[in-house]
Amino acid sequence: MAAVRSKSRTWPRRLLVLGATLGCLCCATLPRQTATTTVEVSGGYARAVHNSFGCNGNVIGTQIDNQQTGGLVVVHERENGLAVGGAVNGMREIVKEVRQYDANPTGRVDWMGGGGVFAGFHGRWIAWDLGATYTPAAYLPYASVRGGDLSRFWGELRAFSLQPMVDPRMFSVGAGFRGEMFSVRPWLGFIARPMHLYRWLNNQHLEDDVLATVNNGPDFAGGLEATLAVSEEADVFFHVIGAEAPSGHVGLRLRLGGDSGL
Repeated sequence: MAAVRSKSRTWPRRLLVLGATLGCLCCATLPRQTATTTVEVSGGYARAVHNSFGCNGNVIGTQIDNQQTGGLVVVHERENGLAVGGAVNGMREIVKEVRQYDANPTGRVDWMGGGGVFAGFHGRWIAWDLGATYTPAAYLPYASVRGGDLSRFWGELRAFSLQPMVDPRMFSVGAGFRGEMFSVRPWLGFIARPMHLYRWLNNQHLEDDVLATVNNGPDFAGGLEATLAVSEEADVFFHVIGAEAPSGHVGLRLRLGGDSGL
């Protein structure tokens, strides 16, 4: 019985040691900067494709859409590393081609909007964000983890995106490098671009399918985001995605207070 009591008493101590260790690590990785609010606006173009398959696996229909996308992101970082933010994004979508239906919706114009929120910790050696995002078809999680010297070189894992209409990533593995006046962030992963999907049953029916993309599922893709500082308070950036459904967007990032971040 004495051994059981001794073992039960050690658990609170271990938890206190673990909590103190994590607290020290967080303090050691603080970015040592003033509070900063970042505002980011962007716009771009995307191509979305959805294939329908028959029972034997052959393609029986294809829908191709052109998409004009735009987004706004606001992030606030405090001196203690706490970060919170939100995003809104939307798109104007034009049905370019449909290879299946007698009642062809080619030329149809649709609109879609959504948004997301997150909270996290942004330190010098590690940063993480957790949140959620919304589209008309689904609520999705969002998570990002970066590790390394975040002022120079780091690795990154990401699941989903705060702006799925602008950046349709489902999962990606990437890296980042920051110089004096620029930064680059290449990645590889999978995308699933939101689109308005037309299905022909007894009449023309519109469905919002957040995972509507090439081959009815995630599309393997690679991307590159590059940023150039034009002043201490402003950066310009572009982000291109190479895939069967490619896209690209450009934007402006403004910092209100704090140090240059790129």
